Amino acid sequence: MNIYCFYSGLAHTMQVQQRLTKRERQAVLIEILERQRAANQNELISLLEARGVSSTQATVSRDLADLGVVKVGGRYRLPRIRPSQSSLEGLEVKTAGDNLIVVRTGPGRASLAAFQIDGSRLPEVVGTVAGDDTVLVAVKGGLQQSQAVKKIMSLFAS
Repeated sequence: MNIYCFYSGLAHTMQVQQRLTKRERQAVLIEILERQRAANQNELISLLEARGVSSTQATVSRDLADLGVVKVGGRYRLPRIRPSQSSLEGLEVKTAGDNLIVVRTGPGRASLAAFQIDGSRLPEVVGTVAGDDTVLVAVKGGLQQSQAVKKIMSLFAS
């Protein structure tokens, strides 16, 4: 967010730092990692600040670990859920009761899977909770559960 100040006829732009939720901050971090190269956490902090997101090195370090980000060739990279990791190889989708779906991923991939599920804005899905390798998906009801399972499977099958 930019704030414009007018003082003595001169215009100044000040960048205002935002405090975001963990999920919002991680979404910005994912966007940065998908579009730009970063060799160290200080660069990531600068890129976050350029977007108006205030963060510390410790927070960035925890976010990178939560997202399963790895350093390859001197730059940070996001893990990818590849098409070969379908329901038979690393991505398992099961129902639990009438309003829950459990998605099991490979180690360190649950946050990315939850982010992709949330980002798809499935009307049946109320929200997600991610651990290291498991995502709990809450759906509106039993009728929507089977539709959500099919749509979640199709998200990772392409």
